[in-house]
Amino acid sequence: MHRKVFLALVVVCCLAQAAYAIPTITAGAWTINPAAGQSTDAITALPIAVMAGGGDAIAGVDLATNVGGGVMMSLVDIIGAGTIFSASNTGVTEFFPGLSPDKYTLTTTTAGTLAASGVLAYVTFDATGVLPGTYPFTLFNFVGPSDLPPFPAPFLVHGSVTVIPEPGSIVLALFAAGGLCAVAIRRRRKLA
Repeated sequence: MHRKVFLALVVVCCLAQAAYAIPTITAGAWTINPAAGQSTDAITALPIAVMAGGGDAIAGVDLATNVGGGVMMSLVDIIGAGTIFSASNTGVTEFFPGLSPDKYTLTTTTAGTLAASGVLAYVTFDATGVLPGTYPFTLFNFVGPSDLPPFPAPFLVHGSVTVIPEPGSIVLALFAAGGLCAVAIRRRRKLA
């Protein structure tokens, strides 16, 4: 009897795997509004937060991001104040510096691991000259997908960036539409 119980425990232990939750990286949905008096010819947004969740121990980040529609990223900060890696990092390696629709940024911890929980990065967008609309904000680019080593690929939740026109443009468009309506009404009255 003891042999059977012991053998059953050995089999269960051999088949058991270490359980952990797959970390998550969330891009979020963001809106870029022009500041008062600012036109869509010069829209820069305050930094937005890309979040990490799951709480698993991570030793680094390879953050690959892309934004569509002509919106550019001017900065992806993964080691600044308030980020997961702010207290323990080996510096940042950045590919595609300056204004670019693609960014690839990476760092590792100086020692040990950190919990994948909190702000992973702050991203600053530049929508100068971009038409109003909603554009994809993805967590991969032509380099590959974002990753949180040492785990297998994290669960990626892509987001979006919405560019809103400045209020002056909306008012101007309404006046133009009103003018067209007035011309159409005037023509009808003339013909009648």
